[in-house]
Amino acid sequence: MSIQPYESSKGANEQDMILYQNTITPEEAEKRARDAEELDAKIRDIMENVPDREYFVMGSNAGANSSTFDLYRHSKSREMKRLRAMEEEALAEERNAAFKESMETKNAEEESKTAARRAKRLKQKEKKKQKKKMKAGVENPNTTPEHVEKAQGQHAQKKACVEPDLD
Repeated sequence: MSIQPYESSKGANEQDMILYQNTITPEEAEKRARDAEELDAKIRDIMENVPDREYFVMGSNAGANSSTFDLYRHSKSREMKRLRAMEEEALAEERNAAFKESMETKNAEEESKTAARRAKRLKQKEKKKQKKKMKAGVENPNTTPEHVEKAQGQHAQKKACVEPDLD
């Protein structure tokens, strides 16, 4: 609810006007307080950031006579220096962005290579472990009793063929 201007043509007295103004709800009071704080913050910001006066502003008659030439020259020098600084800053930001991008791509490539090498090392390690187990006879599919007998039979046949009878 907002306060509206009181119209005296309705015939209300001063007491009615006071009662009308005091009918603000708590929500309305909070809203007004927030609005007042926001307005104060905006005014403070304007007072701090907006300059009161511009110094050494050159007008359209900048080089009208020889006494203003030095002011014009210094003003132009300051402006050129400011523009040069802005260009250098933009160039530095551009270089930094390009450098960061190249570093990210290089890091991604190196990470993928490292992951592939890690996988290869782990695979080789697993193969080495399995070879070691196979040498010890653990988890060897050929260690079943049938395979052992067959292998012993083949070994006996080879031995018989290789060794001549001396009797």
